[in-house]
Amino acid sequence: PWNSRQVFEKVARGVGDFIGGRKSVFVADESGGLKAGNCSVGVARQYIGQVGKTDNGQVGVFGALTDGLHYALIDADLYLPQEWIDDKGRLDRAGVPLEYRTHRSVTTIALEQVKHALSRGVRFGWVASDASYGKNLDFSLAVADLGLLFLTDIPGNRHVFERKPHFKVPPYCGRGPVPVHERPTTESTRVDEIVKTSRQKEWKRINVRQGTKGIVVYEYLLRRVWLPDSREGVPENTFRQVWLVIRRDPRDKDEVKYSVSNA
Repeated sequence: PWNSRQVFEKVARGVGDFIGGRKSVFVADESGGLKAGNCSVGVARQYIGQVGKTDNGQVGVFGALTDGLHYALIDADLYLPQEWIDDKGRLDRAGVPLEYRTHRSVTTIALEQVKHALSRGVRFGWVASDASYGKNLDFSLAVADLGLLFLTDIPGNRHVFERKPHFKVPPYCGRGPVPVHERPTTESTRVDEIVKTSRQKEWKRINVRQGTKGIVVYEYLLRRVWLPDSREGVPENTFRQVWLVIRRDPRDKDEVKYSVSNA
């Protein structure tokens, strides 16, 4: 037995000394690999990014640090599906330590990695994550509570409010049950619809980085929008204002990516 946590902490400190800083970014992401059988720790039928579908395999959550030019992994944890947590015999046979026998979601593990890096003196001002972390704002707002900026991808079918929503109980229309629940007085908008109704002059072209074939250029559109804060303990109908960041390739305007940020 050996303490892998101490190894990661040593790597994280070394990487942080080299590329850490307020402009550096902690990148959270999970990755899955195919694995046959059912005895290897954490193996189950689950979404495996390596093949882009649900299959038999293992999933790990990884943390990387980058300053835009350099990057390195500084943390990693195995994700244990609920079926493993519920099977003590299986956990015993695989030798899973007692402290890992509580189910933790991917976002919970990633947030723990962010906090652990900060507690060990690794410096970064941003946390970036893909759309699997953007299904709600729970992870992103927890990052913001740590005094960090986030950039979180969201799917194109995500609804946002372009004006701060207000809520009231709709008037009774004379048929059916009498309304008792408050509803927003303004309509939400799908983020991909915002692209369709935007004007070209709203987009800003930015040289992003030097690629192997020259400078990589993207067009960006920024909008202030509101999204619900669905975290436990937060009052119902609480909304947070964030930046909606839309990126597209000027050579192929069907290639669009959507993110939200508290910058």
